[in-house]
Amino acid sequence: KIAKQRGTKLGSPQNLSAEARGKATEVRIRKSRSNPNNIRAGGYIVMCRESGMTYAEIAKKLSSEGFKTSTGKFFFPFTVHHLYHRTIKSIASIEIR
Repeated sequence: KIAKQRGTKLGSPQNLSAEARGKATEVRIRKSRSNPNNIRAGGYIVMCRESGMTYAEIAKKLSSEGFKTSTGKFFFPFTVHHLYHRTIKSIASIEIR
């Protein structure tokens, strides 16, 4: 922080390798899957889909009820779609065991 305040350029092109980007993606996915907001919303989304709601309707309902994504943002239809399929996949893997 102090170096940045002095005007020192931070970061390195070596940190932008394909391997480093892959590791960053893995970390984001792991955090997203273990995020309590996503876990609660995932179950809620499955129930809403089973009752016949569209992804757009669910996104609007989640946002109006104060649900946020793992990054603290509102839900959009594609976000709901993605989380729905990830939750269904997770439920199926648990049932198979």
